[in-house]
Amino acid sequence: GIWGGASHKAGASHKVRAPAAAAPPAPSIKPSPPPGPRVTAGSQVAAKVSADGAPDEWILARCTALGADGRSFTILDEDAGEGEGGLHQLGPASVIALPDGSKHNPGAPTFNTGQAVLAMYPASTMFYRAYVVKPGQWENADGRYSSYVVTFDDDQDEGGFPPPRKVNWGHVVPLPKNFKTTSRA
Repeated sequence: GIWGGASHKAGASHKVRAPAAAAPPAPSIKPSPPPGPRVTAGSQVAAKVSADGAPDEWILARCTALGADGRSFTILDEDAGEGEGGLHQLGPASVIALPDGSKHNPGAPTFNTGQAVLAMYPASTMFYRAYVVKPGQWENADGRYSSYVVTFDDDQDEGGFPPPRKVNWGHVVPLPKNFKTTSRA
């Protein structure tokens, strides 16, 4: 009758499922996160505050809020005093999260000798194009990353050569695509 047919179908489909259950589960494919740290509210960032078409001007800033769309950020210029209008609304191409140099992160971007990067000029809150002379690396003894040694564009000592300068590991980020150079002079 009807019940017999139903149990026969269930039994048949059970037989079909059995080999699949015995097979190892397929690895779930997770979308790979974007390289480098993510921008979150409260995180320090390098932020491009120059107008479109103008030479790039990247500053040290703090993300104060994420846009509801997840594609925009409110950032505050770390140099701005109270009421100086240091708030900017920026899109994802104008904000780069800074890595935390006090946490060991094997997935953190590393930059090799000769590579062009965006680095914060010592004793300033401005980022400029620079070239890695010596990469920073995790120092187990210190529990933090060592500084990068870089040379900056348009930076010359008395002899006309760019002096190597130490930059905190967390203040070196990938050079943005279509970076428009600015003269420091």
